[in-house]
Amino acid sequence: MPGTRDILMIFIAFNLIFRMYSQSIAKKELQDTMTSVELLIKQQLTATDLTQESILEKVQLIRKTLKISSLSTSAEFIIVDAKDKVRFPQNDEENGMKLQLLEDAIQNAEDSASDTITSFRSEGRKYYMSYRELSALKVSKAKGVSNKLIFLIDSHALSPVMRTMNVVLTVIVAIAFIISGMVSLKLSKSISKPLVELSLQAKEIGKGVFLKLPSDDSSIELHELTQSMNDMSKRLTDLDKAQKLFLQNASHEIRTPLMSIQGYAEGISKGIFSDTTKTADIICEESKRLNQLVDELLTLSRIENNTDESEFYVLNLSDVMKEVVQKIEGYALREQKKINVMLPPDVIMIKANDALLSQAMINIISNGIKYAHSNVDIAISKENHMVMIKIKDDGDGIPVQDLPHIFDRFYKGKNGNFGLGLAIVKSAILSLKGSIRAYNENGAVFEIKFQVIT
Repeated sequence: MPGTRDILMIFIAFNLIFRMYSQSIAKKELQDTMTSVELLIKQQLTATDLTQESILEKVQLIRKTLKISSLSTSAEFIIVDAKDKVRFPQNDEENGMKLQLLEDAIQNAEDSASDTITSFRSEGRKYYMSYRELSALKVSKAKGVSNKLIFLIDSHALSPVMRTMNVVLTVIVAIAFIISGMVSLKLSKSISKPLVELSLQAKEIGKGVFLKLPSDDSSIELHELTQSMNDMSKRLTDLDKAQKLFLQNASHEIRTPLMSIQGYAEGISKGIFSDTTKTADIICEESKRLNQLVDELLTLSRIENNTDESEFYVLNLSDVMKEVVQKIEGYALREQKKINVMLPPDVIMIKANDALLSQAMINIISNGIKYAHSNVDIAISKENHMVMIKIKDDGDGIPVQDLPHIFDRFYKGKNGNFGLGLAIVKSAILSLKGSIRAYNENGAVFEIKFQVIT
């Protein structure tokens, strides 16, 4: 909808264009009047015996003829003698023009050449004028007949029309404003109503009531907003469920060693156990188990809450893998398993956090050592702008029923501990902007991908 400034510019432009048009029409009408009067004078004033009175009568007749014809509507003409005395019109009834206008027109005729259209101002209005000598028209030269025929027309002859059109334009604009206002009001209500409803439902979501909002197809924007809020509500629902499940599982895992520790400690204090050394060993083992669980929970929490990429550094992947293998090789020897590493000839650089990457690799490799029969193979390969780390063991593989859940927190497969090791791996890889998947291929296979720095 156009603003006030736009409407003002339209009015100004319209008036300027119409003024130019009206001035052009005024000049053309003046020219047509001169031609018409010349023709009528030649027809009416050719007799040699005409008196001044009869000439004036015929001129008055010519003027009336012009006024009732379509030849002229607003042009006037004046007849003056050699001394610039007005011969026609002679009275107010014939005149219709103010004395000042007559004087200004005669004065302008004195200052200009005949048969040329000039302009002058009289009492604040602009007029166009031209004049001709009656002698040049070859009409009667009776005694007292004046020798100048002055034509003039108001340049604002079409002003009433322009005012009418301005009024019409104003009415049209006002109607347009009213209609557009009504349409805008209706549209705003149609938009604000669902927005208010969405706002109320968003408050409910903020209170923990994760509702699914009904789809709104009244506009693309509202549909997308509703869809986004539903997606957010679903994610919050999933997160809430995961958090509750996490707390339940964590509480259960912590409670088990604590109850064991508490039970054996009370038995020792009450003298129930005769062999306190064995009982103390059990308490020690459960304490270590509890400490390991707390460490893994803290590691998982630290990974998921640390998204600061300022701690990412450019690393040589082969060097990182060599260090990881050195750290875990002792565990492999103790379990009588062998780690086989195939590193690429080229240097592969990635941007990552050394501690997170090492933690993830150690967890996967130690998991492979645990379930392998004899070998754990590690291969690093590069394809285009991606590097793939493939860790494979020659064990029995991951049970089909466990495969979709191995990265879930506290999901324990066969001979599992707390079910946090692979959950830590997935969180670490995702926080490093990588991807991970697991599948079976003559044993369990873990495939990790990162983007290479070129």
